[in-house]
Amino acid sequence: MKPLIILTVLLFTLAARADWNDRATQCLKNGWFETNKIAVAVVVAKKLHPTSARAHLKSFEVKASGKNLLVEITVGWEGFSRAEYESKIAWTLNENESVSVEMISETSAVHAAKPNLASLEKWFRIEAYPSLCTSLK
Repeated sequence: MKPLIILTVLLFTLAARADWNDRATQCLKNGWFETNKIAVAVVVAKKLHPTSARAHLKSFEVKASGKNLLVEITVGWEGFSRAEYESKIAWTLNENESVSVEMISETSAVHAAKPNLASLEKWFRIEAYPSLCTSLK
């Protein structure tokens, strides 16, 4: 009898995770980014490159990655010379937490410093993730 209970709990847990991932994916694709695109773009650009200006969200893509969601975000911005650049990051999250933020690529000759990326990761953890979770309720 115990194996049946364990299997039932496991299936329920997997179904709940899949449900959260599906709801979060739909929320991100169908509203959260539209509502927050200016804030996300400005924060990403300013945290990574404090002298950036005219930040804008160029694109985002949401993918399942095991138990996590992976959100690839591309932000366009201008440097102090008015040259245009792009920064592409990956935000990994799941039902329980904002897991990480990693730099995928950037076109600026001056790359973001590690403390800047850590500051951006903190913003996603304490601002963006709770905002998304609130949108799911």
